[in-house]
Amino acid sequence: QTQELKFTNSRTGIWLAIVDQNGELVTSIADMSIFELITPNHIEKISENIKMSPMVFVDCNLSSETINKILTYSRSFGVPNVVNTVSVEKSARICSNETLQLIDLLTPNTLELLEIASKFSNKVNHSKNAEDLSIDSILDLILVILNKGVKHIVVTCGHRGVIYGRLVEQKVVYEHFPALPVEKVINTNGAGDSFVGGLIASLLINNKNKQFSSESILSAIKFGLEAAKITIQSEKTIPEELNRIRNLIQGKIINSSL
Repeated sequence: QTQELKFTNSRTGIWLAIVDQNGELVTSIADMSIFELITPNHIEKISENIKMSPMVFVDCNLSSETINKILTYSRSFGVPNVVNTVSVEKSARICSNETLQLIDLLTPNTLELLEIASKFSNKVNHSKNAEDLSIDSILDLILVILNKGVKHIVVTCGHRGVIYGRLVEQKVVYEHFPALPVEKVINTNGAGDSFVGGLIASLLINNKNKQFSSESILSAIKFGLEAAKITIQSEKTIPEELNRIRNLIQGKIINSSL
């Protein structure tokens, strides 16, 4: 069942980006303020929808209070959730012990990971460039966040690929997935969002249990990387070829030529 919210005298969300000749982002500007009009009261009215959902996806364009309300319902109903941090600035909206312990799967990039971890550990070098972070340093940051109650974390690391981590006996168990090779980088905009979309699509289609398992997440990461690969090689932020990912996930495409 689909429900909609209508707000008068408000602009829809916009994002404008400038890229260089290599398809890399130079600068961008966004206006997502309309999402902040969604309040905890709106969420209370659709709590039954959350209860009946196979999964909840939340991003940090919403206010801290609204995010916490959604995640509280998600946890109380036993519905798994995925949280995307959106940006370094907006990642602060989940930087509380109360909120982090409600998150099942968190999907930050390295900069957002650094920002969140710095809120909870004075050992984190907040001024450090994300590109300079070693894999061991990234795992240290992952440990800080997992210790706050997040069950699973998938960190997108740009051209270095993706790192998945979870906590086992107070230690980080992780997998590093290198980025898939591409013939030509045309536009990196939307690659991270495409990755998360492919990840979620796989979890929705193939995750038979109510809660996420490490196996289902590891499998979903591969489809997320395929989706990111498609986006990087397209002039469009949302390329039409992404429709092939569903067939790939469902096993209708055996040998991917994406």
